[in-house]
Amino acid sequence: MAGNRIVEKLKRPKLFSPSVSRQDMKYSVSRDVRLQEMASTNFESTSSFRYDDPGTGLKSTQEVPVNWSKFENHTFLNSAQSKVNIAFDRIVNEYPFDGSLKEVEGFEDSLTGYEKHVLDIFPKNNGFLLFSGTSVSENPAGGYDPQLGTHINVLDSAGAEFPDFSRKNDGASVIDFEQNPFSFEFLIRPPSEENHNAIICQKISGSKSVSVALSSSIAIGSCSIVFSINSGSSQLFASASVEKGKFSHVCATYDRDITNKVLIYVSESLVASSSSAFEFESLSFNRAKFIIGSGSAFSNPPGSLRESAVSTLTPTTTLSGALDEFRVFHSARTIEVQKESAKKSIFATPELKLYFKFNEPSGSFNSENVVLDSSGNSLHSKISNFLTNLRLTGSYSNPVSSENLERCPVLFPSYHDVSNLSTRLLSSASYYDSQNPDLITGLIPVHYLLEGQSAQGFKNQDGNIGSAVTATSIPGSAKIGSAQHLTAFLLIWAKFFDEIKIFIDHFSHLVHPSYDKYETVANKFLPFVANYYGINLPAIFPNADPTQYIDGENIDDSYARSVHSLSYIQAEIWKRILINLSEITRSKGTIYSIRSIIQAAGINPDNMLRIKEYGGPTRRSLSGIRETKAEVASSVDFSGSFAPVSPGTLTPTGFSTKFPHLFSPFLSGTRVEIGYPKIGGEYVSKTSANPHGISNDPSDGLFTSGSFTFESTYQFPGNRKYSSNQSAVRLHVSSSTTTITEGQAIANLLIISGTENSITSSGSTLRLYARPGLVSTDPLLRLQLTGVDIFDGNLWNVSFGRERFDQKPETNSTKYLSEQISTAGSSSYFLRCARQSHGEIKELYTTSAFFKESTGHNVFSKIDATYSPSGTFFVLGSQSMADFSTPGYSLFLNDPSLETRRGAKPGDFHDSRVTFFQGQASQMRFWSEALRSDVWQEHVRNFKSVGVEDPRVHFNFDTKPTGSFGRIRVDASIDQNITKSDSSGNIMFTDFSQNNLNVSGSGFEPNANAIRPETFYFSHLSPKFDVAQTDNKIRVRSYQSAELIERNPYATSAPSYEVLKSEQPDDDTRFTIEFSSVRALDEDIMNIFGNLEFFDNALGNTNLLFDDYYPNIEQIRKIYFDRLTGKPDYQLFFDLYKWFNTALGSLIEQMIPRKTKFLGINFVIESHVLERNRFRYLFDEIYLKALQRDTDRGNLLLSQIVGTMKKM
Repeated sequence: MAGNRIVEKLKRPKLFSPSVSRQDMKYSVSRDVRLQEMASTNFESTSSFRYDDPGTGLKSTQEVPVNWSKFENHTFLNSAQSKVNIAFDRIVNEYPFDGSLKEVEGFEDSLTGYEKHVLDIFPKNNGFLLFSGTSVSENPAGGYDPQLGTHINVLDSAGAEFPDFSRKNDGASVIDFEQNPFSFEFLIRPPSEENHNAIICQKISGSKSVSVALSSSIAIGSCSIVFSINSGSSQLFASASVEKGKFSHVCATYDRDITNKVLIYVSESLVASSSSAFEFESLSFNRAKFIIGSGSAFSNPPGSLRESAVSTLTPTTTLSGALDEFRVFHSARTIEVQKESAKKSIFATPELKLYFKFNEPSGSFNSENVVLDSSGNSLHSKISNFLTNLRLTGSYSNPVSSENLERCPVLFPSYHDVSNLSTRLLSSASYYDSQNPDLITGLIPVHYLLEGQSAQGFKNQDGNIGSAVTATSIPGSAKIGSAQHLTAFLLIWAKFFDEIKIFIDHFSHLVHPSYDKYETVANKFLPFVANYYGINLPAIFPNADPTQYIDGENIDDSYARSVHSLSYIQAEIWKRILINLSEITRSKGTIYSIRSIIQAAGINPDNMLRIKEYGGPTRRSLSGIRETKAEVASSVDFSGSFAPVSPGTLTPTGFSTKFPHLFSPFLSGTRVEIGYPKIGGEYVSKTSANPHGISNDPSDGLFTSGSFTFESTYQFPGNRKYSSNQSAVRLHVSSSTTTITEGQAIANLLIISGTENSITSSGSTLRLYARPGLVSTDPLLRLQLTGVDIFDGNLWNVSFGRERFDQKPETNSTKYLSEQISTAGSSSYFLRCARQSHGEIKELYTTSAFFKESTGHNVFSKIDATYSPSGTFFVLGSQSMADFSTPGYSLFLNDPSLETRRGAKPGDFHDSRVTFFQGQASQMRFWSEALRSDVWQEHVRNFKSVGVEDPRVHFNFDTKPTGSFGRIRVDASIDQNITKSDSSGNIMFTDFSQNNLNVSGSGFEPNANAIRPETFYFSHLSPKFDVAQTDNKIRVRSYQSAELIERNPYATSAPSYEVLKSEQPDDDTRFTIEFSSVRALDEDIMNIFGNLEFFDNALGNTNLLFDDYYPNIEQIRKIYFDRLTGKPDYQLFFDLYKWFNTALGSLIEQMIPRKTKFLGINFVIESHVLERNRFRYLFDEIYLKALQRDTDRGNLLLSQIVGTMKKM
């Protein structure tokens, strides 16, 4: 049969499918599979439902979505106690733990729905076996004793150890190698310590031996593994290195068929082989024991063919370490076969002779020292010198990472978890039976049961039906309680009737798919439901093979197992589409219906693709061209501040390890840029720091020395009760003197609700305190916004900063909140707060005020050796504040006399020292410039934006030549891979500005998620601002409201009676869905712009009319791509496109009106937004021969005219 090319049609999609076709909408998918490929499965069984196509009928109650944990859902005439005992009997006595894949699948498919439920909740275990080993000092006076230490003596006789309960008990020799190739395959973990010679496994008889051993090594990092075959005067030998302290996959093979060499593979790579080859006549050992973990010395007789200088390996200890997945094959294992099975369990095959999974549980139960053979040859064995703790895996992770735990049930009935489950289920079943009026034994005259009780000698009419399962040996030895004959006969019919009722009851859900796990339609009927509602479901995974589709294995070609199979995922996607079908069909013909389908498939249409409708107004403007989208990002959760615990011992800076907090590095660096603010020192070291050098004044490197801005996004979820005062952020300094400890705050931004509640009423306050002066009598800045409802549960962007008094007019746009300040020493401080919804600003609050600073005597601008030797840093979270009560230390917000200073009010000393924060924070950014108001508003609309007024000057990656000291310095957006704190509650928040100023977090719950997902609905500047596309083809032409006219660039004052011909829209019916190769890149590029004014000037400059490139665009392109650290993987993106086009294309086509010209789902290769090519302008003479051209044409001729102007 192996050579026959019998082909079976499975209804799954082909590798490629044609483009969308309206004519062929019927659900029909197919895939050619050879029966030979499915020979090891239960595919050919007509009773199996596993490989049935969607849309076929039900064969088993397993396929019906029922809550099997409740007897009232599935037990009507039958006895619940009988169902429990039968389920346990089938699982413990019949589960083919040593069977082939076909046998395992056949058993699983033969179970009823309840029996499968019991199997699902049955105790499972996977592990490995520790071998205790012996020490040299334990050896008897006569030398090494192989009977000491943990080891396994495998009797090479099928069923010899447990003949009554073995699948195969004919006593035949199984392992004897004879003239077969053979392999030993296992996972081994030698301990990280000195080891002595020890046998891993051995079969020896007289002068013949096959041995795998560890040779002695004093190193703690690695040791050698030895594979040797001896027969008379012949020997083959190989040695390879394995690591200590970790599991390594090892395969030792004698390749008799091809090379006649011994080979050693480590981690599926060939690392050693014998230097010569030899074909042994026969390696028969006369039923000698096969020993694991112990053995005898193996040596080479004089004159033998030796592969090594080592003539004898004498074990001095038994094996010390851990073994897992120990397999013996009568075949040579290739690398590809090893890769496929190295990290998962395998099933019985003819060449597999011994297979110890070591998945037996730890604990005290009958046969606790037994190790089960899963090869099907019944070489079950006992562990010598067994200790219970040898099965305790401790902190070691499971080396068989893709092992299917669902197929590792604990089949020992005396194991406490199994017996407890049996007792619990029988107790519940007994109570249910006593209350069930429809129990079939209660529907016949009772005297029939009493007569049977008497005739069969039972104590009651139910017999022993409620007795728990008992056993004294290995799986297969379980016994269950029995019922009298009449009861047993009636229960056969009751089981049949109950299953019929389950199927009939399910028909009520047939056309009502639901998110409820049980009150929904069976997966098999989903295509029928779709047809009922007038659509055809597409095959979601058209080119999956059966292993991927049914079992969820090797989905990403990594020989791994996924949590769910592709068939399960397909059914879930289908179910989502059908659940939302009423909404989809109601909006049929709109983009909303297309987006709903895509979202139902688990894809965010905003991120992956572009849904494009062509057309739009003839007259276009760059203002307001935005794209809305939703994206899951992250925020830091400070809910640990609610913990009712004592702060304990504080750190020298006033922090508690029991309350969450974070702090940035010092906001300072080396000043290498020219421009504003003017440096106080001189540029030196120009050779090492081209082109300008480094300022020799440390104060010039303070990021707060000029203008600055701090901004962050905050949220207070509405399901919590918050303290009335919260500190959103603080700016601190760190003193160099030991007499000043704890927090030294320069500025504190407070959120004050007025009352302790979850949703504060209007009237809450956002207040900024700042006191950067180094003179004790310096005033206090008190800046506040009222009516800001930050506790409403929404995301709020809050920023504050300083615009220094000497900001130059040419860099200080009129769009700043404050006008140019002429009063020396008076800087303008600003405070802003806003929230947006879907990219539109709903609330915005701003204020600013002049503040007289001590010129040259404040820590924002100057380094102070005592109070601020390194500059400022920002802090968020609970902290104890220092009290500068010592004379001469009355500074900053720590001044006890703060309320007597100019600008202060009663209560300010208490309020300014608040440090508590219980909300969530994200997008924490610090800029060494005062952000323009309109630029900041772009950050409000787009939480990902780091846009600036002019990226050529103020973006991070072109600073030295342009003098852009004013730029982003810290970008802790919290959108990072590491989201959990470590065992000490610490976590690092990455600085995405690439300035390496990572923010440190401490005091979070250990080993818990400190960063939580948060959905942001926002909008960003459209990179397709010059493409005629729109999803809004209903436009109001005129308004009476001046505000509405201002917000709609295409509207005029009412009334308007006609649209000018020059302004008529150019709408058409074209529609397409695009997977663009540069979409994500374009959106990221747009995040560096604060608005589209740059493009307006860079592209529309009339001086560039005849240029063949855009110089400003070229410069921005060079700057932007300096920030990228990796390359996109377009192959993965293209694979996603192919899947999407094949899987969802036909369904999307069904939602599009016939009048629409659908251009299909396309993979678009296009230029990014900064790649704009131009044709070089040439005169028409390029078509003339060289001698025919006007040599003067194209040259600009200048002449000088001298004269006198007179008024006429």
